[in-house]
Amino acid sequence: MDKTFDINGDFLKTLPTNKHQPSHHEQKYIDMLFNEQKNISTILILNELKSVVIVISLFFLFTIPQTDSFLQTYIPYTNTSRYALTIVKSILFAITLWLINNIHLLTTSY
Repeated sequence: MDKTFDINGDFLKTLPTNKHQPSHHEQKYIDMLFNEQKNISTILILNELKSVVIVISLFFLFTIPQTDSFLQTYIPYTNTSRYALTIVKSILFAITLWLINNIHLLTTSY
């Protein structure tokens, strides 16, 4: 039984190899060519989940009665008006959410 070989290719076992480790530059190309791409949808889902957890945590923090009493102590106008308390909490919620989402901008120096 005669084996026929494709003239356009070789078997990997017949290719010459050496026992040297690839350099950092070579390893970078090997990784780029042969590594599987990370699952982008999983990364996106995790980022969205992180955002949802942050919003839920802040919402919980700003709706507990201790926050109301703290704000009423330091902002007296919120004692007389429930609407004022709600507006102040909404503004603080938005500022805190923006700070958490953009903290990397505040810590990066250009």
